[in-house]
Amino acid sequence: MLKKIFLMMVILNVITFANSLSKINDFSAKVKETVIDNKNKKEKTYNLMIEYPGKAYKEMLLPQMNKGEKYIYNGNKKSIYYPLLKNTITEKVSSEDNYILQAIAEIKKGNKSIILKDKEINSIALSGGVKVVFSSYKKEGKLKFPSKVEIYQDGVLYSTLTFTDVKINKGINDSYFKIN
Repeated sequence: MLKKIFLMMVILNVITFANSLSKINDFSAKVKETVIDNKNKKEKTYNLMIEYPGKAYKEMLLPQMNKGEKYIYNGNKKSIYYPLLKNTITEKVSSEDNYILQAIAEIKKGNKSIILKDKEINSIALSGGVKVVFSSYKKEGKLKFPSKVEIYQDGVLYSTLTFTDVKINKGINDSYFKIN
């Protein structure tokens, strides 16, 4: 299954590609994610912060039982803080988490799997039957970003992400990328 870092980093890199690699340094948003797995629908809401190229922070807001969980990706390490257990685990980022390497390579090469529509990225096809579709572009300052992203696995909708409260290049305090 797709890992959250893959989704976060692909989204940031697509936004970056669409607006020139040199213009975006960081990105933050509130994300509502709907996952459809075996016809079961699960919803999550979280705050997401990404500092390009290799740092990501996610703090769960909903569902209530996951509230306060923190996921930090920094280079090749992933740390997860579970507030209910008052426990943090740190591990190497898995190969599934590294789907982003494939996506970055395809985006930077201008791979033909990227489909543009009206000068905006409409979709990108990745290996393993994964397709990411971008829509509902909005402006943040002079830059545009997709406020809706759909992830398909073998032609079946797996996940929909909706972005609100988007901030681009507003700076992110480095303390977010460390668990105290």
